[in-house]
Amino acid sequence: MKIAIIGGGGKMGQWLCRYLVDEGFDIIIADNDKEKLKEVGRLPRTEIAGSSLEAVGKADIIIISVPIGSIERVIKEIGPVIRPEQVVLDVTSVKAAPVKAMHEYVKAGLILGTHPLFGPGVTNLKDQNFVLTPTNAKEKALAAKVEKYLKERGTNVKMMTPEAHDKMMAVVQGLSHFVAIVSADALSGLGDLDEMKDVSTTTFRIFLNYIESVIVDDAPLYAAIQMEHPEMADIYNTLTQSIEKFSGYVNNKNTQGFVDRMKKLKEYLGK
Repeated sequence: MKIAIIGGGGKMGQWLCRYLVDEGFDIIIADNDKEKLKEVGRLPRTEIAGSSLEAVGKADIIIISVPIGSIERVIKEIGPVIRPEQVVLDVTSVKAAPVKAMHEYVKAGLILGTHPLFGPGVTNLKDQNFVLTPTNAKEKALAAKVEKYLKERGTNVKMMTPEAHDKMMAVVQGLSHFVAIVSADALSGLGDLDEMKDVSTTTFRIFLNYIESVIVDDAPLYAAIQMEHPEMADIYNTLTQSIEKFSGYVNNKNTQGFVDRMKKLKEYLGK
């Protein structure tokens, strides 16, 4: 069985290539940036294709691992050459738009939206989270096979609709990333970071580690997640309301209101 990775030069594409080679699959990779393919192309059982169409033509399974902003263009390009016996998966962090595009442009073959909820720094799939978003009976049957493969490797698998996935990811990814980025921006105007570290508490060190884990990562990816999730406007409004609420407690010296709300939040988190 041969697997094509479209976007094989990207961080996740390279991770997929290395992982699948270790799993014993033959791989063919394609990417517009040919320089990025050179290192990963040296792996055993790995072939570099001259184009996405060439890679697709030689593969049984096609995995699309490209930036969110490029996904529809790539699907539109390869869709007409997909054969009935082929399987097409995408691994982008939004699902509704890619799945819709695959349904529109892939007239033959079988598609499935997927989202590995981890980055290219992991060494294996054990205890990692993975979402599958089938939308009809054939896709559900395929998803069951993918789920079995993943669970055999210790992965936690969740089945969701593409729309439910995007709504949840807007919170899990969008909100958490946004808070980290905005906090870093605020810190940059509040003093010397080294001095803060010299007097940091355990809580602050944890907070800073969380911020740094986002800021040092892939900025275009984080920007795309913010821009592409349709739920983000509502999340920003909710976050703004929470900031205004607690600012009101502090500005009005309303200690009891602050404490009561924290108790409510403790009950919520305790669930």
